[in-house]
Amino acid sequence: MRKWKEHWGGMPKFVAENKRPFHTLRVILTKQTPPAGKSHAFVTVHFQEEGLEHNVAEVAEKLGQTLTLATEQITLNTDEQGLADLLFAGHKIGHHSTWFPWKGNDPHSKYVYRQEAGRVVNPEYPVYIISKGPMETSFDGSCFRAYGGALHHRR
Repeated sequence: MRKWKEHWGGMPKFVAENKRPFHTLRVILTKQTPPAGKSHAFVTVHFQEEGLEHNVAEVAEKLGQTLTLATEQITLNTDEQGLADLLFAGHKIGHHSTWFPWKGNDPHSKYVYRQEAGRVVNPEYPVYIISKGPMETSFDGSCFRAYGGALHHRR
């Protein structure tokens, strides 16, 4: 038996959901100051596979452009807020990237460990911290404990 099996045997199965975009479109923004070290400002628009052709057609209509699934990049005479107004009317684009249709980012605080009414709230399933060193000196373990998470060590 391999060494890892004695530590990880019997652990619950984990399946990572594919969150990658199925198609992306880079929109070059001529009225936006480029970030440091970049030649131009841009926003990357991500599309999921479901409803892809319809969503690309809707973006094309909103932007007044001809787009196909082969289109990888377009240039618009606007800035990031102008693009957000054209696509979403009321939402803001964050970190030069957005999904179409609009898909807001979940706040990080939704996933961190917290206390409610003085009581530690832990997840239903355990969190495994992969570390080469001992858990007592692990930076991740220290942060986890600071949030009040229950930490168990298996040797």
